[in-house]
Amino acid sequence: MAQFLDSSAFATQTVSADTYTVLRQALLEQAHQPDDLLITEADFHAQWRGNQPWAELVLVITQATQGLLVKQVLASPSPIEPDLCSVGMMTDPQALITAMAGWLEEEIDAAVQQRLLQGQQQLRDRPATACPNLILSLLPILTTSSSASQSEPPTPSPLPISCQPVQDALDQHLEQSLLLGQVLTKIRHSLDLPSILSTTVTEVRQSLEVDRLLIYEFQRPASDMVSEIVSDLPGLDLPASPTPDPSQDTPQPGRVTYESLSSRHIDSVMNFTEESCFDAYTKHHPNHGTESPVVVNDVQEQYRELPCFLNFLQKAQVRAKVIAPIWVHDRLWGLLIAHHCYTPRQWHPREGVFLQHIAEHLSIAIQQAELSEQLEGKAHCLENCVVDRTHDLRDALAAAQTASLAKSEFLTTMSHELRTPLTCIIGMSATLLRWSFGELSPRQRNYLTTIHESGERLLAMINDILDIAKIESGRTVLEVQSFSLTSLAQKALEPCRQQARDRHIELTFEATLLTDQDTFTGDPRRIQQILDNLLSNALKFTADEGKINLRLRRENQTAIFQVEDTGIGIPESQMSLMFEKFQQLENSRQRQYQGTGLGLALTKQLTELHGGTISVNSRVGVGSVFTVRLPLQRLETQSPDLDAQAEAPLAAAPVIGRVVLVEDQEETAGVICDLLTAADYQVIWVIEGSRVVEQVALLQPTIVVINMQLNGIDGQRIIEALRDSLVTAPVKILALSSPHTGSTAVQGADVTMTLPLDPEILLEKVNALVAMAAV
Repeated sequence: MAQFLDSSAFATQTVSADTYTVLRQALLEQAHQPDDLLITEADFHAQWRGNQPWAELVLVITQATQGLLVKQVLASPSPIEPDLCSVGMMTDPQALITAMAGWLEEEIDAAVQQRLLQGQQQLRDRPATACPNLILSLLPILTTSSSASQSEPPTPSPLPISCQPVQDALDQHLEQSLLLGQVLTKIRHSLDLPSILSTTVTEVRQSLEVDRLLIYEFQRPASDMVSEIVSDLPGLDLPASPTPDPSQDTPQPGRVTYESLSSRHIDSVMNFTEESCFDAYTKHHPNHGTESPVVVNDVQEQYRELPCFLNFLQKAQVRAKVIAPIWVHDRLWGLLIAHHCYTPRQWHPREGVFLQHIAEHLSIAIQQAELSEQLEGKAHCLENCVVDRTHDLRDALAAAQTASLAKSEFLTTMSHELRTPLTCIIGMSATLLRWSFGELSPRQRNYLTTIHESGERLLAMINDILDIAKIESGRTVLEVQSFSLTSLAQKALEPCRQQARDRHIELTFEATLLTDQDTFTGDPRRIQQILDNLLSNALKFTADEGKINLRLRRENQTAIFQVEDTGIGIPESQMSLMFEKFQQLENSRQRQYQGTGLGLALTKQLTELHGGTISVNSRVGVGSVFTVRLPLQRLETQSPDLDAQAEAPLAAAPVIGRVVLVEDQEETAGVICDLLTAADYQVIWVIEGSRVVEQVALLQPTIVVINMQLNGIDGQRIIEALRDSLVTAPVKILALSSPHTGSTAVQGADVTMTLPLDPEILLEKVNALVAMAAV
């Protein structure tokens, strides 16, 4: 039992009783958790303890520390200093296991024996090094005590002082801890994996004082890396990779990627191949798949039954080695190998543990580098996706522009090629009906009448299609002027009277206008077109001997038209389709009532072009009432000269949703008009820049979009003229400038955008300006 006091791992020293008390208390304070092991002399039989060469004992084993402090019995106490006592301290785990094994052989309590077994189990996997947390707290006291004793007169010391092994272990542990800290710092502050691995290999070789330190990296199939990079990218389909065989868990052959040598006399193994170098390792070290290092003190002893492999190791100048596996994401990435080249080496267990700690830190660095590489790969793939999608969008935009151009060309062709022959058909058939070369039989006259009416119907349909196309493209401008509401309504009724008389339909007109309310400002041609469509629609769906009534009234600055009929009515389910293009009621009715379904759609667009609204109230079998509300348009007669703006009264409230575009480039204007029209804005395109103020004062838009690069006129002057006029000053201005001009050069504009335009940003800015105007 007393042999453990003679162990080299057991440090002894003569100290004062006060110093021993401090040491004992510091050790007792280490055990403060329920799972910590604490054993003192009180835990043993008094009879058995009296036979031991020590008076007091403290054994502590925690998750972070372990230590044994013993107060020995002095054979001959000093008469000069009777307060001195001899103490011993042990922190090496293996030595503690040996000491506790000696106690277990003695006759002690079963409870103490069980606790000792528990302590042995806790110590088995610990590195054989001095415990820093305990030694750092106790060593200053020991040093102070030793220094104090040297200043006093020499006194006999029954036990030798032997703290140097502990100090050496502590110094080496501190050096290794510092190196681990440096490796962690490099990993945290850098993603340069080659630099981290190269520097770490050099510094670890110097710390372990070995001849060669290297990193061996197993090969990784390229397909695995590609699949990881693109596995979670949407829209990318890859061919299915073969399912790996679980039985094939042996790493693929690899190569030495980093190496550090202690001198020039050590041969490099950078060019050694897998088959000749490390194949034997994977075969004869079955625990390479664990996290524990493999330690070989002498390869001649370890591999004497493998002469081929032993011969290779001799050529590579390997006599002793330690191998630590590097695991990355549950995959054996590589090996960290230390070589002692010329003589056997008794590796200390803490050296293997230290090398394994370095391997674990390198695993973190490798994971970070792989994640960074994967992110770069994903970014590259996403960039390629964006490029491809952008190319597709450009193709789609080009196709849309081509389709728009084809549409414009088709409409131009229709306007010229169809209207011209229709004019001939309608004119000649009318001439033959009024005057012909000879008498016409009833059958001939019937044929001519059918040709004439069909031609007029076809011409009206073509005109409707062209009008709708122009309005949707934003190229329709209102021709605002003053006119009589009553006269316009009577003019709209006139073409319907004959058909109403023929079908015995009562056609009436009611006007409730004051004397000064008859005069109105707007586009009379477009308003009459609205009334024509509503009246013709009422005649079409009203049965013989029915009633149609046109009402007219004024509410302040708004003219209200109502067309009421006793027709078939509109089902509730069909209300949402009333103002859609080419929409009829039910299929069964399409055979009875002719029409293309453009009348009400065109009526709605013309109404909204005036800034008005249209609504319908209908009951099936009773009839329908269509109500159109048109606001008064602004009629401005001032000079177009931008530099001579006359004084004008304050402007009326702008028409929310109306946009005036000042652009002399047809392609750009077409894109903006199509975009804003699709977003339910009314766009009026103005080409002539010198008449902008006049047009804006006339139309009262919410927003004016101005290209600052107009030909022949300065866009900045237009903005200044708009702001100087009392009529146009409240309008919101969106300026389109060149990328070289910059937004700071545009003065007076509410919002500035650079060309070329971003459609989404343009819509966002227009929506924001409209919201501001509404507030």
